[in-house]
Amino acid sequence: MAEQKSGQMMGRRDFLKVSTVLFGFAVLGANFMSGCSGKAEKYPSGTIEVVVPTSEGGTTDQLARAHGQVWAELLGAKAFSYSFYPGAAGEVAYSLFAKKTADGYTLLFGNIEAEGVMYVLQKPDSFKIDDFIFMNTLSKDPAVILVRKDAPWPGLKELIEEGQKRKLNMGVSRWGSLDTVAGIILGKQTGANINVVPYGGGNKARVALLNGEIDFLMTKLAAALSIKDSVRFLAMVQDENPYPSLSDNCPPINKVLGTQVPEVASTRNWVVHKALKEKYPDRYQLLAKTAEEAFRSSKFQEALKKVGQPLELYTKYIGEEQTMKYLQQVLKTAAEYQDILKANK
Repeated sequence: MAEQKSGQMMGRRDFLKVSTVLFGFAVLGANFMSGCSGKAEKYPSGTIEVVVPTSEGGTTDQLARAHGQVWAELLGAKAFSYSFYPGAAGEVAYSLFAKKTADGYTLLFGNIEAEGVMYVLQKPDSFKIDDFIFMNTLSKDPAVILVRKDAPWPGLKELIEEGQKRKLNMGVSRWGSLDTVAGIILGKQTGANINVVPYGGGNKARVALLNGEIDFLMTKLAAALSIKDSVRFLAMVQDENPYPSLSDNCPPINKVLGTQVPEVASTRNWVVHKALKEKYPDRYQLLAKTAEEAFRSSKFQEALKKVGQPLELYTKYIGEEQTMKYLQQVLKTAAEYQDILKANK
């Protein structure tokens, strides 16, 4: 009887061991099949949300969609959906974006100049700009100095000489921008009496120039092209002129005057969470690779034509390293002149 009981107990133990082993194989097999099917790690498997810090229908929206429609196709995403949060000069959008999960299913489409200045001046406590990667630059739209076609100054030197004799009114679209900083630095370094006049909008500033309300205007190249037949380009606020055919081959400001005015340009950038690159490096690499492929696609060029963008501004793709370098430059300049930018004008 003892031998029979012992045999029965051993049988139960063996059964439990065999059952455990079989269960383990079943789990491994299920995981293997799941991995083979691509369901566990496939990215992207759904819609990607794009957070935009400006209003719907503007240039930023148009550019995000023009690039996004080609990019989504290359990524294999179901679609890009767009949400617009124009409040507080971009702070609202960045605060919301910061709370999103860093898994590559939410991107932001922004402008380093505008949002870098916002970050320095407003000092938001809802996010840190170091928590983001400005992954690339699709376009760099430099600031230019314009005068009316009938203006008496043939070049920038003559304009500055005039400013050394009397006050010159320089228009900008808004006070809290690097255009304002560049104008003030220009005056200080040349001894010209330059009075910066903000107009609360680019169109208002351009109309003011054409109506003779101001002596000259500092604005971005893309905006200047809308009045190109009525103005002359005196200088570009860059160390080199990358768009001579669009700007009458105007010279770089510092080469003409021997000044050290910082470069000023609006940019269009895709932004991701820094944690995405750390947690999902494969997803980040896929995003970076396909974003560049989309930029170089003829479909993107066709989309730009439809929204009336000058194609010359979209011929050089700038990757993460140089994009982040420009971000730091903007933050440094804004911090240095934040007291001026905060002035209530």
